[in-house]
Amino acid sequence: MAGGHADDVAARDFGAGTFAIVGLDGTITLLDPHSGATLATWAAPAGTVAAATFPHGVASVNLDGTVRIACVSGHTITQVAEARVGQVALGDRLVVSADGAEPIRVAKLPAICH
Repeated sequence: MAGGHADDVAARDFGAGTFAIVGLDGTITLLDPHSGATLATWAAPAGTVAAATFPHGVASVNLDGTVRIACVSGHTITQVAEARVGQVALGDRLVVSADGAEPIRVAKLPAICH
């Protein structure tokens, strides 16, 4: 969203009372739905194509299937978890199906970010 134009938007989502906008460069911008003010911006890694908000946080997915979880505190977004995945389900839980010793991982999102 470098120029702030709709042409710069790759994806958008509304959840937990916040809009998440993914720019073509992967930057995630959280917006207040009432005022349109920018609440926080995250320079997520290149290839980020989707984002979903949850209370006090945001999850992103990029082209190689990596899911990143970040917490929002004030105007700052800080990544707290990352997993390369096969499948993801978002609700109040993040469910990740991947290879390895623990092929299915579940995290309750509100427990991650306070």
